[in-house]
Amino acid sequence: GVLTTGAFAAGDYAEAAQSGRALSEALDAAGMTEEASATERTWRLAAMLAPHGRPGRAGAVYAGTTAARRDRVGLTRIDVSVNGQAQEAVFDTGANLSVLSASVAQRLGVRIEEGETAIGNGVQTTVQTRIGIAPRVEIAGNVLTNVAFLILDDADYFPQAATNTLEFELSGPK
Repeated sequence: GVLTTGAFAAGDYAEAAQSGRALSEALDAAGMTEEASATERTWRLAAMLAPHGRPGRAGAVYAGTTAARRDRVGLTRIDVSVNGQAQEAVFDTGANLSVLSASVAQRLGVRIEEGETAIGNGVQTTVQTRIGIAPRVEIAGNVLTNVAFLILDDADYFPQAATNTLEFELSGPK
């Protein structure tokens, strides 16, 4: 798992897919089916991300700031711009990838790729996801390019039920 997790966190999705697949097969052969299944979900997601490359940065890095606020359930929210459109986002420093509901992805012009895979949703179940790519995301004057998102069908976007407004979760630096 360390190689797979490290490669995934670094945006080296091809390496994460390759090492994850080998680990998943070894775990399965050892009879560790639950662990193999979780690892398989990771490598399949990495394989879907690999053709799109790593996210990039356009221009210089600015030491800018953006106002952060807490919503009624304690989630940190910030303002961002996706493809030139303003959007409020939950800022989650523990997430490996950012998440959008399908309807928000469409509204923001995020390109949704073909294919889907299952991911764990934090409550011992899985949901189907697709990959979306935003050519441009701006945060506090900094411009990121080729930004990958997990796209969940609106009905499967589980945090939305808790807050009624969570349509965009932005991963942050680790």
